Order: sequence, then structure tokens, then C-alpha cells
Amino acid sequence: MLPPGGRAREVAVQAAEPLMRATIDNALQHGPAQALTGPIARGDHRVVAAQLQALAEVDPRLAELYRVLGLRAADVAEDKGAASAEQIAAIRRLLLK
Repeated sequence: MLPPGGRAREVAVQAAEPLMRATIDNALQHGPAQALTGPIARGDHRVVAAQLQALAEVDPRLAELYRVLGLRAADVAEDKGAASAEQIAAIRRLLLK
């Protein structure tokens, strides 16, 4: 984890800013479902499982946050329709364990 201040935080913010701006712009222009990207939107349960495991190893609270937000993202992904119903169901099962 990055320290709360200093150069590392500044670098992290600078690195994340373009992604955050693009995400917000896409959501405003196209709506949340069409703007959603990533493994949940693609229905990639293997990546979701790996990310969940990695977060749990760092801090179980982060894994729990990922579970809660991931379930909401699964709802949005379902609206997007890029992943199959079976793929979204598999992701939900992972996140509800």
C-alpha cells in the first residue's frame, strides 16, 4: 500500500487520473452499463477469483469491499449484455462465498 502522502501518492494519483477521467466521461456519455469494463463486464470469473484472492491476502476488508462492489457491477454487466447469464451467475457465486 502507498503511504498517505508524499511522492508515492502523487505518482499514484497522476497515474490513475486518465483512467478515472475516461471512466467518468464514458459513464456520462454512454451510461453506466455501456461504460463498464473489466473482468466482471466480460464475464471472466477466473480473473475475478484471482483478484478476490489477492485482495483477501492483502486485507480481508478489501476483499469484502470487492465482493459488495462486484455484485453491483454484476448487475450493471447484466444490463450491458456482453457476458452471458451463465458467466454473470458464476461471478455472483464467487462473490457471495
